[in-house]
Amino acid sequence: MSTRDRQNSGWLKWCVIGLAWTLFALFFASQKLMAMLYMLVPLKLGIHPRYLHQAFRIVHHTQPWSIVEVFILGSLVSLVKLTQVATVEPYAGLYCLGAYVGLLAAALAAFEPRELWKRARELGMRLPAAEEARA
Repeated sequence: MSTRDRQNSGWLKWCVIGLAWTLFALFFASQKLMAMLYMLVPLKLGIHPRYLHQAFRIVHHTQPWSIVEVFILGSLVSLVKLTQVATVEPYAGLYCLGAYVGLLAAALAAFEPRELWKRARELGMRLPAAEEARA
Protein backbone atom coordinates (compact mmCIF):
# COMPACT_ATOMS: atom_id res chain seq x y z
CA MET A 1 0.00 0.00 0.00
CA SER A 2 1.47 3.31 -1.03
CA THR A 3 1.62 6.45 1.10
CA ARG A 4 -1.05 8.09 -1.04
CA ASP A 5 -3.44 5.15 -0.50
CA ARG A 6 -2.90 5.36 3.28
CA GLN A 7 -3.61 9.10 3.24
CA ASN A 8 -6.81 8.58 1.25
CA SER A 9 -7.82 5.75 3.57
CA GLY A 10 -7.32 7.98 6.62
CA TRP A 11 -9.36 10.75 5.01
CA LEU A 12 -12.16 8.30 4.25
CA LYS A 13 -12.24 7.12 7.88
CA TRP A 14 -12.67 10.70 9.08
CA CYS A 15 -15.49 11.22 6.58
CA VAL A 16 -17.29 8.15 7.92
CA ILE A 17 -16.82 9.33 11.51
CA GLY A 18 -18.11 12.79 10.59
CA LEU A 19 -21.14 11.32 8.86
CA ALA A 20 -21.91 9.07 11.85
CA TRP A 21 -21.59 12.01 14.24
CA THR A 22 -23.90 14.11 12.08
CA LEU A 23 -26.50 11.36 11.98
CA PHE A 24 -26.46 10.44 15.66
CA ALA A 25 -25.83 13.78 17.34
CA LEU A 26 -27.76 16.07 15.03
CA PHE A 27 -30.17 14.37 12.66
CA PHE A 28 -31.81 11.78 14.94
CA ALA A 29 -32.01 14.15 17.91
CA SER A 30 -33.47 16.97 15.81
CA GLN A 31 -35.91 14.60 14.14
CA LYS A 32 -37.04 13.39 17.56
CA LEU A 33 -37.48 16.93 18.89
CA MET A 34 -39.44 18.06 15.83
CA ALA A 35 -41.72 15.01 15.98
CA MET A 36 -42.39 15.61 19.68
CA LEU A 37 -43.21 19.27 19.06
CA TYR A 38 -45.45 18.22 16.16
CA MET A 39 -47.38 15.93 18.52
CA LEU A 40 -47.49 17.98 21.70
CA VAL A 41 -48.23 21.52 20.51
CA PRO A 42 -51.33 20.77 18.39
CA LEU A 43 -52.78 18.43 21.02
CA LYS A 44 -52.27 21.10 23.68
CA LEU A 45 -54.08 23.62 21.47
CA GLY A 46 -56.90 21.16 20.72
CA ILE A 47 -55.94 20.66 17.08
CA HIS A 48 -55.93 17.25 15.40
CA PRO A 49 -52.37 16.56 14.07
CA ARG A 50 -52.77 14.72 10.78
CA TYR A 51 -49.69 12.48 11.09
CA LEU A 52 -49.79 11.78 14.83
CA HIS A 53 -49.22 8.04 14.49
CA GLN A 54 -46.20 8.50 12.23
CA ALA A 55 -44.70 11.14 14.53
CA PHE A 56 -45.15 8.83 17.51
CA ARG A 57 -43.32 6.08 15.63
CA ILE A 58 -40.48 8.47 14.80
CA VAL A 59 -40.08 9.41 18.47
CA HIS A 60 -40.20 5.77 19.53
CA HIS A 61 -37.67 4.55 16.95
CA THR A 62 -35.17 7.41 17.25
CA GLN A 63 -35.00 7.26 21.06
CA PRO A 64 -32.07 4.81 21.24
CA TRP A 65 -30.16 6.59 18.45
CA SER A 66 -30.24 10.09 19.90
CA ILE A 67 -26.94 10.65 21.70
CA VAL A 68 -27.28 14.31 22.65
CA GLU A 69 -26.56 13.59 26.32
CA VAL A 70 -23.32 11.82 25.47
CA PHE A 71 -22.34 14.66 23.13
CA ILE A 72 -22.99 17.28 25.84
CA LEU A 73 -20.92 15.38 28.38
CA GLY A 74 -18.07 14.96 25.89
CA SER A 75 -18.20 18.65 24.97
CA LEU A 76 -18.05 19.78 28.59
CA VAL A 77 -15.15 17.45 29.39
CA SER A 78 -13.22 18.64 26.34
CA LEU A 79 -13.86 22.30 27.25
CA VAL A 80 -12.49 21.73 30.74
CA LYS A 81 -9.44 19.89 29.40
CA LEU A 82 -8.77 22.52 26.73
CA THR A 83 -8.71 25.37 29.24
CA GLN A 84 -5.46 23.90 30.57
CA VAL A 85 -3.85 24.23 27.14
CA ALA A 86 -5.53 27.18 25.45
CA THR A 87 -8.00 29.98 25.97
CA VAL A 88 -11.54 28.74 25.39
CA GLU A 89 -14.23 31.29 24.62
CA PRO A 90 -17.69 29.78 24.18
CA TYR A 91 -19.76 31.76 21.72
CA ALA A 92 -23.20 31.31 20.20
CA GLY A 93 -22.67 27.61 19.51
CA LEU A 94 -22.54 26.71 23.18
CA TYR A 95 -25.59 28.84 23.96
CA CYS A 96 -27.55 27.29 21.08
CA LEU A 97 -26.56 23.84 22.28
CA GLY A 98 -27.76 24.74 25.78
CA ALA A 99 -31.08 26.00 24.37
CA TYR A 100 -31.46 22.80 22.37
CA VAL A 101 -30.83 20.65 25.44
CA GLY A 102 -33.35 22.76 27.39
CA LEU A 103 -35.98 22.30 24.68
CA LEU A 104 -35.30 18.59 24.52
CA ALA A 105 -35.57 18.23 28.29
CA ALA A 106 -38.85 20.17 28.36
CA ALA A 107 -40.29 18.08 25.53
CA LEU A 108 -39.24 14.82 27.20
CA ALA A 109 -40.74 15.95 30.51
CA ALA A 110 -44.04 16.80 28.81
CA PHE A 111 -44.14 13.60 26.78
CA GLU A 112 -46.32 10.97 28.41
CA PRO A 113 -47.59 8.46 25.81
CA ARG A 114 -50.73 7.46 27.72
CA GLU A 115 -51.73 11.09 28.21
CA LEU A 116 -51.01 11.79 24.55
CA TRP A 117 -53.36 9.01 23.39
CA LYS A 118 -55.96 10.04 26.00
CA ARG A 119 -55.91 13.61 24.67
CA ALA A 120 -56.09 12.32 21.09
CA ARG A 121 -59.12 10.18 22.01
CA GLU A 122 -60.79 13.26 23.57
CA LEU A 123 -60.32 15.09 20.26
CA GLY A 124 -62.09 12.23 18.46
CA MET A 125 -59.03 10.75 16.79
CA ARG A 126 -58.94 7.09 15.85
CA LEU A 127 -56.32 5.26 17.90
CA PRO A 128 -54.01 2.50 16.67
CA ALA A 129 -55.26 -1.02 17.43
CA ALA A 130 -52.52 -1.69 20.02
CA GLU A 131 -53.35 1.46 21.95
CA GLU A 132 -57.11 0.76 21.86
CA ALA A 133 -56.45 -2.67 23.40
CA ARG A 134 -54.60 -1.05 26.33
CA ALA A 135 -57.23 1.66 26.91
